[in-house]
Amino acid sequence: MLVECIDTIGADSGSRYTVKVNERLKSQDAQGWRHACTRLKPSSHDDSFQTLELSEDEALRYRVVGEFVCVIDQA
Repeated sequence: MLVECIDTIGADSGSRYTVKVNERLKSQDAQGWRHACTRLKPSSHDDSFQTLELSEDEALRYRVVGEFVCVIDQA
């Protein structure tokens, strides 16, 4: 996913935009399932890029602006 940070520039990229893989962790309580945390994991082999672990409130600072679905064959 192409993710935009709305209010700051990322320390690892020097940009508002980053390419990450979205992972949502859920928890269950008496009221049912809810999102406990969202992880945005780097889509890179470069170890300098960090995973962002976001609470529900922190996740509001980010928005998905694009998603890679597939490569279109030009044959």
